[in-house]
Amino acid sequence: MAVYYYYRLGSLRALIFCFSVFAFMLSDVLSNFAYYADLFYLFLFVRFFYLAGLILLINYGVSHELREKEDEYNKEA
Repeated sequence: MAVYYYYRLGSLRALIFCFSVFAFMLSDVLSNFAYYADLFYLFLFVRFFYLAGLILLINYGVSHELREKEDEYNKEA
């Protein structure tokens, strides 16, 4: 769904949302892999991708300038 949102609008705000979703997905996959393979050093990467996804999601939600540009683009289309 995030990829469709990006391809539909093509804006920076949509790209930030797409990267945040992929960072959360990668964090979850790495977490499961690290747990079942007993590779505990991978938990460092899990936390990194989780924090990156959280920061990008907060940026997506708080950025008013990007939302206004996106709204202007939607009005034109």
